[in-house]
Amino acid sequence: HALPDFLRRMTGAATQLDEIQCPIVTAGGKHIAIDWRDALLTDDRGDIVGIVCTGQDVTERNEAQRETRRLQMLLAKTAEMTNVGGWSINIATNHLTWTAQTYRIHEISDDYCPTVESGIGFYTEESRPLISQAVHRALTTGRGFDLELQICTAKGNIRWVHAQGSVNLEG
Repeated sequence: HALPDFLRRMTGAATQLDEIQCPIVTAGGKHIAIDWRDALLTDDRGDIVGIVCTGQDVTERNEAQRETRRLQMLLAKTAEMTNVGGWSINIATNHLTWTAQTYRIHEISDDYCPTVESGIGFYTEESRPLISQAVHRALTTGRGFDLELQICTAKGNIRWVHAQGSVNLEG
């Protein structure tokens, strides 16, 4: 009887109050994480008429995020140890992304925003036409490349690099 009256009065809005994650031990002894969200319910005059509290088990999400961070750290450490950088181009936007090791190889700060043109610009005068043709061919035909070329770093150091490219047409 009270619930229908409450629902009739509930014509205002819900204002989120808090969001907190709490560890819980289930009756079976399993440790899980619950995201709790609380919201005040108000009527059309703004008077508080109730509170809604919801909880969602986020244990699997948290574990997946921890595993992702662990794998990212492993990949970064591997790249550093082997001096291997990586890059990708979003063909739709022509946006170039470098890995942290690629910035180190080019001896440039990680706040630098590379473009396809500026990335190619690091190659020496002799190597630039080769990498330009290879990238263009990859983008137009989908064929990858595997070249050993020279770059001139931001600090003016000449380095040999092994440039490989492959095209991934999926998201």
